[in-house]
Amino acid sequence: MDELDEIEKKALEEAKSAADLKDRVQALEIAKAITEKRKMMKETEKIDLDAKQASREYKFARTKHWASTLTPLLAVVLTMATLLVQSKQFSDSSKQQSDQFAANAKLQIAANEESQWRDGIKNLSMKDASTTLVSAFGMHSFFDSPNYSTQARNIAATLLPQLDNPDGFDNIFFDLTDTANTANQGHVIAIAKTLFNSQMDLYGINVHANTPALPNFQTLKEMLGDDDPPKFIQADAASRRLAGARAWMLDSASDGLNDIWVRKSATPLGTDLNGVVLENGQFEGLDFSNAILQGGALYNADFKKAKFTGAVFSRKLVANVSLDGADLSGIEEFADSKWQNSNWWKANCISKELLAYLEANDTSASAENKRAGNAIACH
Repeated sequence: MDELDEIEKKALEEAKSAADLKDRVQALEIAKAITEKRKMMKETEKIDLDAKQASREYKFARTKHWASTLTPLLAVVLTMATLLVQSKQFSDSSKQQSDQFAANAKLQIAANEESQWRDGIKNLSMKDASTTLVSAFGMHSFFDSPNYSTQARNIAATLLPQLDNPDGFDNIFFDLTDTANTANQGHVIAIAKTLFNSQMDLYGINVHANTPALPNFQTLKEMLGDDDPPKFIQADAASRRLAGARAWMLDSASDGLNDIWVRKSATPLGTDLNGVVLENGQFEGLDFSNAILQGGALYNADFKKAKFTGAVFSRKLVANVSLDGADLSGIEEFADSKWQNSNWWKANCISKELLAYLEANDTSASAENKRAGNAIACH
């Protein structure tokens, strides 16, 4: 029993026992007030309970709202994360497969190329001109190979001078020059040398003797196709055909050298050009300093402003050459060279040694030309 119950009980007892009406009424009023008080407390308690219930319902509603809102977002995030993980796994797997495929492809290409190379080497033959041409074409396909380029170029340089088919020669030779540079131009130069030596052999000039004969200018014109070959060559159909083919190929070899020096990255500077013919072209401004130019010929070509400082001209044939503005300084080796109709007196300068030699040996130079040469003499 709480305090209110006790007060209410006493009030009701006093109301029953009170003799005076006024005391009885007062006691009942007290009991009534306690009843109202209890009723009010119950209502207050109910209100509190309702408020707490409302608060709980509000919190639950908010939680339910955020849960309903965040659940789809969380699902999207989880889905994206899953997709990213799967995508990375797929990407890694694809890259591995791609790398493996590329590696396998490279191995297959290398294996195929090796097989083709072995077949090409196995089928090499110089039995006759036709099989030589076929063999040269077999090497032609390897000129840009990362594995067999050098070997293919070396073999082609051996085969090409043996051909008697100018069209076939040009087809292969100019593809060889397409990939030429200073480092590998030796293949092109070797072809030019072999062609000239072979032509001299055909013309009966022994190039293998210790002191081989030097062709005169008339023979040079015949060898290069600017005049009819001698009768002993004309009398033999095979020799006549071969002489004409080689004259053509010598001109092509000169064009090829001109191309790699003028339009590509190669240079004749310091190069061994012994026995090479440079003809019918524009070699203007090229640097032949310290090059070995002995043997062979400079023929019917433009060498204006070219630089020949310190070059070797021993046993060189120089005919119909333009040397306007050229640098002929430092030339000390020129024994047995022959000069004809080449305006050395219009060079920028000429070594005193070469000047003295030309004054004594160039019969095509006039006295006036020689005086002009003296005016440009240098060391």
